[in-house]
Amino acid sequence: MLKKSVLAAALSFLALASAHVTPEPEDCPELPADWTKRRDNMLAHLPEGYNLDIGIIAVLNQVEFGNATLTNMSQNLELDSAFSTFCYGDKRLIVIGIRCRHECLRLTLSWSHAGLGLSGEAVSSFRELELQAEVAVTETEDRNVYDVIKVTPRNLKPRALQIPGFSWWVTYAIGVIVDLFLNRALPELLGKNLPAAFRHAIEQSSP
Repeated sequence: MLKKSVLAAALSFLALASAHVTPEPEDCPELPADWTKRRDNMLAHLPEGYNLDIGIIAVLNQVEFGNATLTNMSQNLELDSAFSTFCYGDKRLIVIGIRCRHECLRLTLSWSHAGLGLSGEAVSSFRELELQAEVAVTETEDRNVYDVIKVTPRNLKPRALQIPGFSWWVTYAIGVIVDLFLNRALPELLGKNLPAAFRHAIEQSSP
């Protein structure tokens, strides 16, 4: 009986592992000639002050969160020099890494606490943010079409939270809950909303 249980567990593990294995890419032709220029220019079209509005409603420990805004504060987004290309039949996927340094992104998050009758905004900036963007390429007769399929946050390190206009104890109490929210929900929210920002950048950098 024990042997059967162990065998069943092993088979389940192998099935789970195989479900997450990335298919082997086929031989990839060279990247489109315009890709290097497009890659270098893409982040330049996320201009300073560009806002990404994230419409969210979540409740955590009696604190309700409303809309969040992610603002590009400076041109301190860095592209990894190395990137990977995967080809599957007629589909091509380019995976690039993006780093954020020196507080280049600011997050503004509205909140309210019904029990205390208080509401306001929490502001935080990222001292470090790493993203992995997957870009699909469709080659046509006259031009190459790029589309951002997925953006995956890999490393989020926000700076100390600021909640202007409130006493220290409110800032501390709400700040603890906001930090929990950032750790639990922000990666998922960024993953859902950042592709739109990068699509905007690609559209702006299109010839």
